[in-house]
Order: sequence, then structure tokens, then C-alpha cells
Amino acid sequence: VGQLLRRFFRFYSQDFDFAREAVCVRQGKRSAPELALPLHIILHADGSTTDVAPSIEDPFDRKHNVSSSMSEYGLRRLKEELSRADRLCSASSTSLSELL
Repeated sequence: VGQLLRRFFRFYSQDFDFAREAVCVRQGKRSAPELALPLHIILHADGSTTDVAPSIEDPFDRKHNVSSSMSEYGLRRLKEELSRADRLCSASSTSLSELL
């Protein structure tokens, strides 16, 4: 289970392309978001910089992107925490309490 958790954090912090891939538990594989799933473009506070929020398909409504309310701050924190968890899981002496 520990290895699975470590690989989960590694995948989403380093390998997953937020702009070109979707999280879809229904398909269970890497793929581009379906056309019915709207992209959520985040406009930064400067008014010109943008980011693409993760495309996370709602398994009960294929046209609903679960990340549609994510903010610039929320996206930054998500990426920071995925990276932090990856670093902690890669260290041999990390305890579960440090992860949480």
C-alpha cells in the first residue's frame, strides 16, 4: 500500500499533464479530456496569466468538471502539496503523521 501511495504522489506531482490529461475513474487510463468535459481556465490576479485546472470528470455526470471552482491559489496549493507528499514519501524515514 505504501508503494502505491508513493507512486500516486509521484505520478500527479511529476508525470501528469494538467493541461492535456483528464482524471477519469470511469475509463481508468490516461487520456485527453473528452470534448463534453469543459476545461477550467484559471485567470491569475494579474489579469493576463492563465493556467489550466485539472480536468476531473465527475463519474456520475460526464459533462461536469469537478475542478470547475478551483482558484489560482487552490491550484498552486494542490501542486505544492502533491510535491511535498512526493518528497516525504520518497524519504525512507517519513512517518504517516508527517504526511498528514
